[in-house]
Amino acid sequence: MTQPIASTVFYMDSTVEIWNALKQIFAQLDDTGVCNLQYTLANTTQGTRIVDAYFIEHKGIWEEFRSFRPLPHC
Repeated sequence: MTQPIASTVFYMDSTVEIWNALKQIFAQLDDTGVCNLQYTLANTTQGTRIVDAYFIEHKGIWEEFRSFRPLPHC
């Protein structure tokens, strides 16, 4: 945890408070990022590349896209 983030949760009394604060910081959906990834996915083509290279790029984009999903509720 970086120092600026640690300083925001240092004086909190419970792990629930810390978790909620960190969740608020890191779990915000980035609409611009999601839109950019959707555009990239829609416009990614194999072109002259071999299937392996195309697949690896496509899978990487999907993995990044998955990171924008909200955290599950506990």
